[in-house]
Amino acid sequence: MVKIPQPTEEILNVFVYRRDALTLRQLQQLLPHFELKDTKYALRRLREKGIITSESNLMDMRRVFYRLATEDEIAQASLSIRKQEMDFYLSVIQKPLNIMEQEHFAQIVVGEA
Repeated sequence: MVKIPQPTEEILNVFVYRRDALTLRQLQQLLPHFELKDTKYALRRLREKGIITSESNLMDMRRVFYRLATEDEIAQASLSIRKQEMDFYLSVIQKPLNIMEQEHFAQIVVGEA
């Protein structure tokens, strides 16, 4: 089993459930109980592992948007990640997708009834 630090876990949860790109400042506002250095470190580690990606903010080039990587991007980055870590991160990402699929299916079944 892979154990990750609390700030990293919280950041992953934010990205998984929000499903949108966020700046460092936005993450700090959502997670005020973590210090800036912890948030930066967690983002750096997640980016190194290929779990999140960074994109330039075209409105303000001094800032960067972070977002959850797609499955293809994760697969490409998985060459440098151990299988155990890869399984863990994919399971974290897949949980909300499965929940959303179940909710969608429930809406279809209820709508037909």
